[in-house]
Amino acid sequence: MIALAQSITGEKLEYSVIKLWQFKLGSYVNHNLKELQELLPRYQVDNHFGSDKFKAAFPEFTITPIDSGIRQILGEAD
Repeated sequence: MIALAQSITGEKLEYSVIKLWQFKLGSYVNHNLKELQELLPRYQVDNHFGSDKFKAAFPEFTITPIDSGIRQILGEAD
């Protein structure tokens, strides 16, 4: 996702990845990290979602491609 955002912006984006123990330590002093910690188990496995029922209920719904969504977030024209 970062590589895609870099190709869209044409810039090298700065980011860092913290270790799990750092994340957990930070959760003691930062409420947002504590809340996010609850989501970590979901990201340890691949999630597969079936959209058949949603598509049937909302046939006019269109899916935003990820590159278009990143452009929208960054405020760039698509």
